[in-house]
Amino acid sequence: ANVYYRELDNSEMAVNILSDLQNEYSKIENIIKVKGFSSISNRSWKSWQKAFPDIVSSLVYIYKTTNQNNEAEQVLVDWILRFPDDTNAKKLLEEVRSLD
Repeated sequence: ANVYYRELDNSEMAVNILSDLQNEYSKIENIIKVKGFSSISNRSWKSWQKAFPDIVSSLVYIYKTTNQNNEAEQVLVDWILRFPDDTNAKKLLEEVRSLD
């Protein structure tokens, strides 16, 4: 996604890739809540958990730099619901909201 954005100047494709990854993470998370680890390995889930912050931060960055502030706000609100103690995300959300 970052190659599409930085090297190929294609923010739309980058956002599509990152949004798909974000949605896939949510699907896997919901499956684990319902079925446990019967459908995904613990190792695979840990990889997703490690990648998720990068997916979200890249998505927020691209939204902000392309003036899609409402979309950036939605991603940040979702992040803060998951991680309510993340003060950096809260500050970034305030910043994004002040841009409108």
